[in-house]
Amino acid sequence: MTKFDYQIHEPYSGWIDEFITTDEAKRLTGVPTATLITMRSRGGGPVFVNPIGTRLIRYQRRALFEWMFSRGVLTNTSMTPANDNGENA
Repeated sequence: MTKFDYQIHEPYSGWIDEFITTDEAKRLTGVPTATLITMRSRGGGPVFVNPIGTRLIRYQRRALFEWMFSRGVLTNTSMTPANDNGENA
């Protein structure tokens, strides 16, 4: 069980597990598209999927939230990306 399981209400439980585009991931995380692309090639970024035989990249919302919280990039009041020192950027 992750920290998000207890917060999701039954009618909306599927939302957190949906896969979204890189542009949607950028809006959700505040991380620029170019940075997400760099992290995909170098590692260290959020988990993503690339279905075999396609050029599509998708991120699961749950994985994005877990990645952000694991890095301490969210504050409890602003949901603003933070720098590596934990301070708001």
